[in-house]
Amino acid sequence: MKKIAIGIVLILAIAACCMPFVNGIIMEKGFNRCLDELNRMYTESGTNASATLVRYERGFLNSEIEWKLNLGDLKALYGIDEIILLERAEHGFTDVTSYSSLEKNDWYLKFIEEKLGGKEPVSLVTTYAVTGDIHSEIDISAFSLAVEDQTIEVQPGTMSFDTDLQLDSFVMTGDWGGAAIPGTVAVNNVAFSSDVTKISTYIWEGVTALRVASITAEEQAQKIAMTDLSVEYGVEYDQEKKALAIEALYGVEEISDGVEKVEDATVTIGAKGVDGAAYEEAMRLYLELAGKLFTDISTVGDDPKALERVLQDKMMNYGLQLMAIYEKFLKEGFEVYVKDMSATLPQGDLSGGVVLKMKKDLTMAQIMPMMNDPEMIFEYLDYTSDFVMPSVLAENKAQMITPLLPGMSKGFFVEEGETLKHHAETREQKLYLNGEQVNLNY
Repeated sequence: MKKIAIGIVLILAIAACCMPFVNGIIMEKGFNRCLDELNRMYTESGTNASATLVRYERGFLNSEIEWKLNLGDLKALYGIDEIILLERAEHGFTDVTSYSSLEKNDWYLKFIEEKLGGKEPVSLVTTYAVTGDIHSEIDISAFSLAVEDQTIEVQPGTMSFDTDLQLDSFVMTGDWGGAAIPGTVAVNNVAFSSDVTKISTYIWEGVTALRVASITAEEQAQKIAMTDLSVEYGVEYDQEKKALAIEALYGVEEISDGVEKVEDATVTIGAKGVDGAAYEEAMRLYLELAGKLFTDISTVGDDPKALERVLQDKMMNYGLQLMAIYEKFLKEGFEVYVKDMSATLPQGDLSGGVVLKMKKDLTMAQIMPMMNDPEMIFEYLDYTSDFVMPSVLAENKAQMITPLLPGMSKGFFVEEGETLKHHAETREQKLYLNGEQVNLNY
């Protein structure tokens, strides 16, 4: 029995000693798989970017990996063809820890030496678990950067990043102290988070949020301050209907210029029933257009006329394609809205919202006859809007309450005491403004 026990202990000991080497093999396979998946997404997105493995030197307890990221169309924007990353990995018993460096990039070394006094402010450490989970930690130390005649002071920050070998999900959290140009502008205490799951290269379901404690801007004697800015962006995907629901929420606790202020400002902007295939097609085309624009703009320099020609040329080439894609969004159930819009001003409260929803599919060919018969549009969509605001905010109040069309007795707003109110809605394929039917075919 003792010999058996000793044998088992020896086997376990040998296995334990070999685990770092085994984990090194697992990491190599996982690393290559990540690069393959990354290149697949780059190919599908049409950005001409790519990731290439230069060398992978795996040892028993450690490995050294060199790989590079070709920026594709983005090189025209940043002036850099590629980013080379050097990974120094240490094989552990349950995972592999890799320390990343940009030391192979001459442009980076020059920037660090000339602008930051030779001190690197960013460190990246990635842990590859045997289960396939990948966890990265990014630390930013405080530094100052001279740009022309001003100095940017950057505060420290941290960011964590979790994904898997298939790059099917990303969870990110971060805190950053902010940055400032003393006496000009300052951004303080930034927190952000994201938790998204891949549906396709262009569709990621989940929520991304950003919060900024304060932003201040100064110019001569004037100072504008914003506190507690929040942004939340969410995407939901209906697998059965192949449709998206997209929503963005914005909020600001206070905006002040030292004389007047706006408090508790919020608004939600969103869309429902967004055709998934049309959305992917639109994103692909926009990325393609952006890539070509970056390249062409970099060649014209600061010539405004040449820039205008580039923009006109691209819109002529892509305009019809974009129109064809837009038509695919105009399907039954598609809805866009602005809701929960509110703010408190010294003069009073402001609130409002708009909802537009498609009742049935609509094509561009069906839109043309509406030029002569505008009320035809209400066969295809429902509309609702509400706005309330203090009368004193209206610089052209008389124009706002004046009847819009012949035969009407009310304007876009009606005045009730010290408040201007607006309500519009469609009923039975007719438009009603402040309770009065509007005849668009007058």
